[in-house]
Parts: sequence; C-alpha cells; structure tokens
Amino acid sequence: ESDINGIAATLMRIFAAILVLLPLSRLTGRFKTPIAVFSSDRRAFGLTVLGAILGPCLGITFSLISIAHTDVAVAATLMATVPILMLPLFELFTEKS
Repeated sequence: ESDINGIAATLMRIFAAILVLLPLSRLTGRFKTPIAVFSSDRRAFGLTVLGAILGPCLGITFSLISIAHTDVAVAATLMATVPILMLPLFELFTEKS
C-alpha cells in the first residue's frame, strides 16, 4: 500500500522490462524483424496483437481492480483458475494432426 496507483506501477514495470529485454534479445540474436515475420502471415500478426492487448493490459488491469474491490483471497483464487479455464479453449483452437 502506497500513494502510487497500482496500474501506473504495473505500466512502469512493463516498460522497464521492455527496455531491458529488447536490447538483450537483439544481442543474443533471438530478435527477428517483425515486418519480415508478419508479412507472410497476417493471422499470426492479428493473434499476436490480440494476445498483447488481452493478456498483459486487460489481465493486469482486471486483476488489480478485483483486488481493490474484493477480498484478496477470493481474487487470487479466481485468478488462479485461468489455466484451467484455458484448457477447453486450447483444445478448441489447436489444429488436429
């Protein structure tokens, strides 16, 4: 508990991680130019953008809101069920070989 807003603090952590991980991935050679990667596969680009918005942005925001407005134990329990809830979606959207 402090005077800093939880969402603002989380955004600062995300930007700090980007500042560290982007040069590090470039130095290790694991970073490819996004234009070359996504120019051949538009669906991959759309899904990446969707995942980037829904995952960190909405997920962190909603978890902080839930902690602020309910008991922390209830919020933590509900947040811990996400992997279980993702299993049917994974089965539905993965290609069968």
